[in-house]
Amino acid sequence: MSEKLNIDEQIAQIDTSIEEQNKRIARGENLVKLFSKPEFQDVFIDGYLNEEANRVFQLLTSPRVTKPEEVNSYLSQLDTIKNIGRYLGDGDYPGTVAILAINAKKELEELNRIKQELLEKVGE
Repeated sequence: MSEKLNIDEQIAQIDTSIEEQNKRIARGENLVKLFSKPEFQDVFIDGYLNEEANRVFQLLTSPRVTKPEEVNSYLSQLDTIKNIGRYLGDGDYPGTVAILAINAKKELEELNRIKQELLEKVGE
């Protein structure tokens, strides 16, 4: 009885992990859909990640910017843009979302294999 209970607990943990991996996979798929939308490309990729980053950089390097708080503000904005770019990635660089989705697919296969083995043990 205790072995079956242990197996049931393991299966429950695996099911929770499977749900988490499926969320990561779905998020990666949703990102692909977003990237295919011209409006997203225009507003966010071109507008924010590229043009806004250039605008802030130009302000940062302006000779009129001399106050430390202004410099820190611009550096902070550039850090934010950089981090969002890393999270989303682009056509040539797989960002965090894509990397997590790829790893989740691999993990999902392994979790399903382990779950199947456990289910077979319960059936014996």
